Amino acid sequence: MTRARQAALLFALAMTCAALATRSAGILPPFFPPAPAFAQQPAGQGIAAGPQFTLGLVLRYQLDVRTTHDGDVSGAVENPQGGNRLTVRFGAVLKLEALEPAPEGLLLRATIEQISVAIGGDTFDPAVVGLERRYRQLEGYSVIFHPRADIPPVPVASDPSLRNPELEATAQNWMRLLVSRIGAPPGAVPGSAWSDEQPVAVAPFKATVLRTASSYLRDEPCGGQGERAAVAAPSLAAEQCAVVLTRSTIVQAGSHRDPTPDSYRERGLRTAGRWAGTGEGLAYIAQRTGWVVSVTETQAEQMDFTVSRANGDVVLRRRGTVETQTHLLLQSVESRK
Repeated sequence: MTRARQAALLFALAMTCAALATRSAGILPPFFPPAPAFAQQPAGQGIAAGPQFTLGLVLRYQLDVRTTHDGDVSGAVENPQGGNRLTVRFGAVLKLEALEPAPEGLLLRATIEQISVAIGGDTFDPAVVGLERRYRQLEGYSVIFHPRADIPPVPVASDPSLRNPELEATAQNWMRLLVSRIGAPPGAVPGSAWSDEQPVAVAPFKATVLRTASSYLRDEPCGGQGERAAVAAPSLAAEQCAVVLTRSTIVQAGSHRDPTPDSYRERGLRTAGRWAGTGEGLAYIAQRTGWVVSVTETQAEQMDFTVSRANGDVVLRRRGTVETQTHLLLQSVESRK
């Protein structure tokens, strides 16, 4: 695996996970909402105002992500094999714990308890082993979330030699899915529809936005059928969930002579080309508690862009498609009071 391809894989996975947090803006808003996310708010009819946690609560989720990259990557080190396919299968158990109270609510700790990862391509590449090892280093990674929106999450101390900023950012995006409140407008009921537009901070182009159109389809038992019947907490399975459908597109808003974002320009880089995508997600949100019970999403992205130095030397070129299937499922609920 060339260094250019490794960089592209990490970049694409980071984009995928950040996009999951922002793409579901109609379901799960990116990062924190302006209001305190964990304040204890009474649940009315429809969807709870936000996820409600009590001291000692422990939730465990199963996260499964499959990403398939088709196309070719080149750059400072060319890929002699040309176009090819790379598939990443990632699984993790995510634990969310409600810790001691803070002035605006409760501190929450999210931890990656278990990880499984498999990366495969058209041809054997020994470098894949090293890349898989980097993903597995996320096992045990833990972050403290504060109820105030203006206080960023704080990673729990870990071995500095194992730190990887790109993968940690990806992990935090997954964890945000557990603590984000529903993006539905106040008073939403079955039949309600709304839309949103959010910037995509990790995009290689200026003014890249994620546009979503969401609809509150219906209410049904959280236990549901098929995959969601795996919800382990009987009391939760019998409760009512709001079912929310979100469709999304990634576009570059407006036209720019130079589409390079400031974050690239500050490093002496320039970008050119295109990146677009579509997605569809279905979320089940517990009405009484506002907890995320399950999220199932498919995404398709098309890209053809270059990252170059100011002198014109191409650092990275990525052409092809990325298809991603993501499933997040609440598996157990415990209380440790």
